[in-house]
Amino acid sequence: MIKKNLVRLLALLMMSSPFPVSIARAQSEQANRAAQKAKEKISKLALQASAPVALSLRDGRKITGYLSSLTDEHFNIADYKTGATTTIAFAEVKRVESAPKQSMAHKGYLIFALAGLGIAVAALAASLAHPD
Repeated sequence: MIKKNLVRLLALLMMSSPFPVSIARAQSEQANRAAQKAKEKISKLALQASAPVALSLRDGRKITGYLSSLTDEHFNIADYKTGATTTIAFAEVKRVESAPKQSMAHKGYLIFALAGLGIAVAALAASLAHPD
């Protein structure tokens, strides 16, 4: 009886052991593919000078800033306002998007351009209304 139970236990252990190993291997391969995708996207963005980036990380954090440096294992994101850099490994990245620049200079240029356009349209309308 003990011999049968021992054989059953040994057979059960042998059958169940490959499953966790294969699951762990699949998860590892999936993480490697995700890291490679993130690396490709960030490498494309790195071709632009000070590329603006919005990231979602696996731990739930969201980071926006601009790409300041890039290596084979990680990259640095600099904050728009402070310039402080954060080093991020490619494996930590869940999602990568290019983000619009959020500097006040860009917003200011847009406001002045729209105001100038409005003044030009008003002057044109006034000259057409009074041809003297």
